[in-house]
Amino acid sequence: MQQEIGTPTETMSHRRNTTLVWAIAAAAVAVVVAALVWMLVADDSDEPTVTFDGESAVYDGPTTFDAGDVTFTFDSSGYEPGVTFVVGEITDPNITFEDLEALAGTIPASSAQPPFIGDVEFVLAVGDQLVVERTIDLEAGRYTVNAHTAPEDTDRVYVATFIEVE
Repeated sequence: MQQEIGTPTETMSHRRNTTLVWAIAAAAVAVVVAALVWMLVADDSDEPTVTFDGESAVYDGPTTFDAGDVTFTFDSSGYEPGVTFVVGEITDPNITFEDLEALAGTIPASSAQPPFIGDVEFVLAVGDQLVVERTIDLEAGRYTVNAHTAPEDTDRVYVATFIEVE
């Protein structure tokens, strides 16, 4: 006996193939969605990065943190001699970002620490270590994040940002 086209056996086979194609497509979509969610969750853009290119210090990251360990990435790879990055506590509540930026352009980096800067953390990014990741234990307060060039170079302070620690 010959089977005619459109018989129940052929229709079931076609349905199985269609179901399989849809199942594979759904699994592929699920993998893509899971990958996108993972990328959003694992995104390190909240990790602060300070970059110095020889002309300016640029900060990328949040400006408010909870007290405790904060991991920074300091990058002077765009500037061969390298720099010293400084995270310094601001002890005077009246100092503004603009005040510090104006002052930074007038005093050499090799001069004495200003009286309104308290505890500081120095991070060298020089030689074969032009990109440095450092975890710093920050207490509540305001901090400035800067790049300092060497006295034999431009001997200057470049202010990247202020951060608040709660």
